[in-house]
Amino acid sequence: MKLKKILSEQWVSVYILIAVAILYFIYSLGFMTNFYRLFYDGDSAMFEVYKELQLLNAFIFENALITLILSIVGFAFELNKKKCSVLNVIYVAGFLIYEISNLSTILGAIPYYINKYSKLNFTLIRNYNSSTVMFTLCYVFSIGILLILAIIAVSLIIRIMKQKRERYREKSYE
Repeated sequence: MKLKKILSEQWVSVYILIAVAILYFIYSLGFMTNFYRLFYDGDSAMFEVYKELQLLNAFIFENALITLILSIVGFAFELNKKKCSVLNVIYVAGFLIYEISNLSTILGAIPYYINKYSKLNFTLIRNYNSSTVMFTLCYVFSIGILLILAIIAVSLIIRIMKQKRERYREKSYE
């Protein structure tokens, strides 16, 4: 019964998706903050890792921006309302496929960057805290967005099935 209640409140999921997309975008803007010391105070190996992290940062920023835009465009498809159409399902399916492709890229890239980052000698930089939290947050945001989109997709499919069943019942009574 609780699952049905969660799925029937699709509009909550839409607003949560937008909130997570905003947080993901803010995260993408601050991704490199912890790594600037590698550029300013580090050696040449740290500088090389810093340059490579710029590529990851650009990917995360682009993904976060597109995710935010697609989340807001969901209002044009009235995902926050009880109306449901096949177009809504196609939109959410496309959005979900886009996020899955980005997650597959992130799942492959993050371990590579963590490995390169972990191999650096941080004793050269005074008072530097080496942490992989920023990498882990990338996983959290990507998986969180995927789960929210999956909930929205399932609720849309259930709503369409209910609408078809009601139409069938109405036709059978006529």
